[in-house]
Amino acid sequence: MNEDDEASEAFFSSFSRYGGTKFGGYPTEIQHGVGLENFVFQVASEEKVGWMWADNGRGYFFRSPSGVWNWSCQFY
Repeated sequence: MNEDDEASEAFFSSFSRYGGTKFGGYPTEIQHGVGLENFVFQVASEEKVGWMWADNGRGYFFRSPSGVWNWSCQFY
C-alpha cells in the first residue's frame, strides 16, 4: 500500500486517528515508543478544560495484568 499513492490516500482518508482524550483503542502517539501493550486511556491537552501537558502534549496510561498502573507523556 505504501508504494501505491492512491491506495495510501484512500486508507488514510478513511481511517483517521483521533488525537484527543480517549479510553481504549490505540494510543495516538506524538512521537513514537509509547507502545500498545496494556494501554487503557490517553489524556490530551484540552483548551476547553484548561489542561495542558507541557507543549500541547498527551499523557498515556497503562495497567498491567497484575493491576500496576504506569504512565508516559509526549510533547510537540
